[in-house]
Formats: sequence, structure tokens, C-alpha cells
Amino acid sequence: MSENDQVERELRDTRHILNRLLAVSPAVIYSTMPRPPYQVRYISENVTIVTGYSPDQFVEDSYFWKSKVHPEDRPMVMEQLDKMQLLEFLEMEYRFLCADEQYHYLHEEIKILRDAQGQPVEGIGYFVDITRQRNYEEAIRQSENLYRSLAEASRDLIILISNEKTIEYINSFARQALGWGEFQTRLPSYAHILKLIPENSIQQVFQTQQAVYTENSAFIARKKIWLGTWLVPIFSTQNEVDFVMAVSRDITRQRETEEELQRALKAEQELNSLRYRFLTMTTHEFKTPISTILSSVELLETYGERWNAEKRNEHINRIKTAAQRLNQMLSEVLEVNRVEGGAGLELSDGIDLIQLCHEVITEIQQADQNQHPIVFIHTGEMNRVKADARSLRNIVSNLLSNAVKYSFAGNEVILELSTTPDDFWVKVRDRGIGVPEKDRDNLFEPFYRGENVNSIPGTGLGLTIVKRSVEAMGGEIYYEENAEGGSIFSVRIPVRK
Repeated sequence: MSENDQVERELRDTRHILNRLLAVSPAVIYSTMPRPPYQVRYISENVTIVTGYSPDQFVEDSYFWKSKVHPEDRPMVMEQLDKMQLLEFLEMEYRFLCADEQYHYLHEEIKILRDAQGQPVEGIGYFVDITRQRNYEEAIRQSENLYRSLAEASRDLIILISNEKTIEYINSFARQALGWGEFQTRLPSYAHILKLIPENSIQQVFQTQQAVYTENSAFIARKKIWLGTWLVPIFSTQNEVDFVMAVSRDITRQRETEEELQRALKAEQELNSLRYRFLTMTTHEFKTPISTILSSVELLETYGERWNAEKRNEHINRIKTAAQRLNQMLSEVLEVNRVEGGAGLELSDGIDLIQLCHEVITEIQQADQNQHPIVFIHTGEMNRVKADARSLRNIVSNLLSNAVKYSFAGNEVILELSTTPDDFWVKVRDRGIGVPEKDRDNLFEPFYRGENVNSIPGTGLGLTIVKRSVEAMGGEIYYEENAEGGSIFSVRIPVRK
């Protein structure tokens, strides 16, 4: 075999290998003249696979390929080809009508070869069908537009936060909530977003890579509202949290409804507790005097004619005492109903506070049979005030009565009255059993009695009457523990001019 034959054989083999490679390549390679009409000099055979046309159709007719370029894209393509005289490299994308009568998107790149004088002599290029890629990109774009439209139409606040503490997206409703105008091209800062969403919740999502739900208050248009926010992680291909999507909803009405239900539930629980305490009190406190009355009446009916006057009077007095106790308890219940029912105050001018205190002290000592010394201390020059005499008497009487009732016999009780031009104070000190700390929150609740009262009789209404009476006159009542043991109740009432 001659040397020429050997060279030709190697060229044929090389061409065969090249054609096989091009046949399976997605890129169509071609050579074209660098001047109009841009005649195709060579094009790889796989052009048939890509476009459905034969290589000869491109090579033999210089206008063939141009006729297949989409009319809307043709001016751009020709403008690019005309730049072959000036540029070293061209790149473009356009629509091309293939043999299946469908326009396909082609991506094309051309390298311009020049001679020694720098003149363009040939364009070597390739193109690939990118229709699937373009369709995929278009689908993504449509999907993004759809989700963006939904986000923009949503009445929820939607915000995308990056791990670099930048805001990548915020919908219109969130912009309005922040007072961010629609014509402001710059997105709000991370600090602005923290007015709506707690930072610790955002950082929790980045750190734990778990979705978080949080509720917090915020001010929108100078109005306090409650927001319920879902914070959802968005992961990168490396399975790291790149973004947090925050979706916040106004839950103010829901919170208000829940709070109303909680208040209603609490009120019902308090009512049930009040009902229980009332039944307990009436069962115990009313039963004893009624039993005493029935017992004495039965004894009088059976033995009254045989008893002497002293024995009969003893049982009659027991009946009177029990009846007085019942009357007192009913009076206290009615008084609570009066003050809680918002009965108006009956104001009287010139009530003598010192005289009122002395009268109440006398009444208490008579009922107590002088078992507890009561010391009265008065400071201040003003003695007479404009007030509701009945309410004032209830306040002083109940405080002194409790101080005596819950103190050991012989223990001193101190009543202090201090007056100023603006208000007057009534303070009662005792050294009795005091009030356990666990009972202090319910101290002024109706029918509530401390756990340490044991068998000491009472309705649990005295302090309720005091508190309601004080509040009706615009005053305040305070309890404090006596350092020497026992209790101190202080009442402040403003002076009516």
C-alpha cells in the first residue's frame, strides 16, 4: 500500500469516527461564510436528528435556514450575523421552524476565524435545541408568577428571610402593615421585620431546621393586633436552611374570642365556687341557730309548765340569741346584695367620724362582753365629713368585729382614725390568728373563709361588705401582716367637697 493510500485510509477512518461522534452529539456543528448571504459550507449529519432537515438542504440553498427562523426573531439574528466583521464571538437564541412544523428554541454560538490581515474568512459554530430547557424555565416562571399572584392577593403577611438577615421577598399586605409604600423599590430591612415577628423565633428555625408557630402582638396602623405566624425552613441542595418563609395572620378576633371564653369560664368557675361557699356557709351557720331554736321550742313545749321562770327564760334567751344570729346573717347577705347591686350612696353632711367610731366601739364591746380591750386613736383636725353613714358604719363595724372575733380573749385591738383635708384613714390592728398567705388573694370574696378559722362562726361576708362599701365611696382597702402577729386593715376614703 502506497503512502497516499495510507493517508486516505486514515482520513476516511477519522471522518467516520467524527461522523459517529456527531451523530450522537446534541450539538450540530457547521461552517459558514462570514458575509451575506452567510452560505453554509458544511453542517454535521446530526442536523437531521435535531431539525428533521437534511444537511444538503442547508448547504445547497443559502436562504433555506433563514427562511425557517421565526419572523419575530429574524431581524435580531441577521443583526447578530452582521457583527461577524467586528467581533470574535457571537451568541444568540432564537426560534427555528423544524420539519415537525413546530418552532424549537435553538442556542447558537459562532467563532470567527481571520486571516493574517485580520479579515474574517470563516465562521465555525454550533447550535443545540434548548426547547425543553426553555419550556421548563417558562413553566417555572409561570409557577413563580402564579405563587407570586397568590401571595400578593393573600390577606396574610408573607415574608422570605435569608440566613444573612436580608429580606428576599415581602408581599403587598406585609408592606402595608409596615407602612412600606408600593413605589419604594428597596425592600424593608431585617430590623423592620422584627416589628412583626420575634427574632428568637426566626433564629430558632435556622438553628433547629424545624417549623415554628408563634403568636405575638404587633402594632399595625397604630393599632395593636395579634399575629399568628408559621415560620417554615427552606433548604438548599446541601440540606442547609437558606431561607425562612414567614406567613402571619391577624388572629386578634380569635384571641379576643378565646379571652372572652376564658373570662366566661373563670366567671362560671367563680360562680360555682361562690355557690359552693354559700351552700357550705348556710348549711353550717344557719343550721346551728335553727337547731338551737327548734331544740328550745321542743323543750318548752314538753317541760315549760313544770319549769320555773328562770329555766324558761334561759331557753327563751337561747331562742332570742339564735334568732338575732339568723337576723344578723340575713342582714349581711342583704347588705352584700345592696352594695354589689350598685345601690346609690345616701350622702349626709357633717357626719361626726369620732362619734361614729365611739358608737361602734360600744356596740362591739357589748356584744363581746368586754373580752377585748379596744383602743381608739385619732389624729387630724377634721372630724366631720360628707359621706354615706350606713357604709361608714359597715366599714368600721365589720373591721372591728372581725378583729375581736379572730383574736384571743384579752388581746388588745387598736382602731386608728386619721383625717386630712383630702382624705381620711381608718386602720384596725389586732393580734389575732391572722390570714394565711394562701388565703389572701380571696380575702374579699363573698362567703370565703380562711382555713385557720376552725369553729369560729361567721358568714365570710364581712370583708366583702367592707371592700364594696369602700369602693362605692371611691376609696381603697389594704391588708398587711402585723409584725407582732395578727392583721392590719387600712382603709382610705377621699373627702367629698
